Amino acid sequence: MTTTNAVWMPILRKEVADTSQRQAAKKLGISNAAVSKLLAGTYPTPERIGKKIEQGLLAQTLACPALGKTITKGECQNAATGPAPTHNPNKMGQWLICKGCSSNQGVAR
Repeated sequence: MTTTNAVWMPILRKEVADTSQRQAAKKLGISNAAVSKLLAGTYPTPERIGKKIEQGLLAQTLACPALGKTITKGECQNAATGPAPTHNPNKMGQWLICKGCSSNQGVAR
């Protein structure tokens, strides 16, 4: 898996956009240079540092207005980037709410 296809990359990009590269690095306990290389796709072993990013960013929670409960940023990302659930009207309603939600703005769709 390339760095740009990693499940955590859109979350890392959003964190950097919302705060700063330096603050994101500090929050994750990694160097600013590592964040820079990850974003550029030149980090030598992204799989190793990806675990740290998943634990540091994807595990954070937020209130989901579509589901009416607290979910992780990873769950939010999966809902925002998933295909339309045309087989289930209830899930389709949730999916439509998710698409316009401010919690996942900036997440690749």
